[in-house]
Amino acid sequence: MFTSHTGLRHVMHAATAALAILCFSATTAAAEPIAYTFELDAVDGDFDGVAFTDKEALIICVGDTSNYFGGPYVIATQSVRNLTCAVEVDGIATGVYSHTFHVFQTSSKFTGLSSSGGDRIHVGTRNRDVAQPTPEYTATTTASLLQWSSSDTLTTGEVLNFNNTTTPATFRISAPGAALVETTTLSLGDANCPSGGVQIDVGYDHNGSGSIDPIELSSTSHACNGASGQDGMNGADGQSGEDGSNSLITTTPLAAGDASCPDGGVQIDAGIDDDDDGDLDAGEIDATHHICDGASGADGQDGADGAAGQDGADGMNGADGEAGSAGADGASALTNVTQLEPGDSNCPGGGITLESGVDADGDGALGGEEITATSHICNGADGANGADGADGGCSSTGAPSPAGPLGFLLAIAGLFMHRRRQRS
Repeated sequence: MFTSHTGLRHVMHAATAALAILCFSATTAAAEPIAYTFELDAVDGDFDGVAFTDKEALIICVGDTSNYFGGPYVIATQSVRNLTCAVEVDGIATGVYSHTFHVFQTSSKFTGLSSSGGDRIHVGTRNRDVAQPTPEYTATTTASLLQWSSSDTLTTGEVLNFNNTTTPATFRISAPGAALVETTTLSLGDANCPSGGVQIDVGYDHNGSGSIDPIELSSTSHACNGASGQDGMNGADGQSGEDGSNSLITTTPLAAGDASCPDGGVQIDAGIDDDDDGDLDAGEIDATHHICDGASGADGQDGADGAAGQDGADGMNGADGEAGSAGADGASALTNVTQLEPGDSNCPGGGITLESGVDADGDGALGGEEITATSHICNGADGANGADGADGGCSSTGAPSPAGPLGFLLAIAGLFMHRRRQRS
């Protein structure tokens, strides 16, 4: 529960949380060691100027009933004086007080712990002889912390102050625990024993644990090893020994299928050439090791195809083959001519539509998907009327005009030939 510094002395088992008030009802016993335990719960105060709240405090005092004064108890104030007290406050304050305390019971049956400076822990009433050890006797009540102030200084120079006027508490009287001595081996570099040594802890086993707890520690001492002495002078060199035999190493290749190296490898033999013949004989081999080849790994995945190479040069033309059989007759080319009247959307002045293609089905007519080209030949607009000609005589013959029927047919034939060239 607490961490103790070296110097805490004569402490006992921490009971439940509370500082008790005992009133006593036994006769004074013969002088003998005695111990008092005060355990307080919910203590407020400050330690070395730093305030604390709701902490647990443990105060353990030890002494001897030969320091009994006053009494008899119940009739007159009695006390056991010259007690040495150790204190812990929930790991905050830990140490031994620098002045002497005594446990008391007044004639009015009030019991408590006080110091020569008047500071005290004041507890309630029950008849109980403060000079009579009563092992395992514990009482729990509420204690008053009266005049417990900054005049109480720990051996470390720290100041402890309790502020409470009431707090739950346990009070116990018992014989001190058995004295114990514990030793701890110290390594090199220890702060107390730089060359190593032994730490010796002395304390009292008040709680019967079989070991010295931190608050039960009475004293600590050290038995340190001495520092290492200076190195002595080197001794004289010894006589040279006889030359030893040479060590030899031989290597032997191992083929695949060897019992030691299934995939082949190397055998290394090492030893001493005892007969000094320069060869490592079978009886001279002291150690044999094998360095084996690893098994073949699995085939890797095929690599990606490489880029296509450049085309090679054209070869020479081969000889002409035999003439093939005559092919089937091709389909006939056909042309449809359709007269367009004036007002047609393609030829407003009239004209003709020419449709051309191949008679794929051989029915002699061009239609549907067989039409591969369509064009229009439109009439031009009427020109202006010319002037009246001179009156002439009658003639029985006249040359036909180039713009007559022959010119028209020539135009159609030319258009058809032009379309055919485009398809071929």
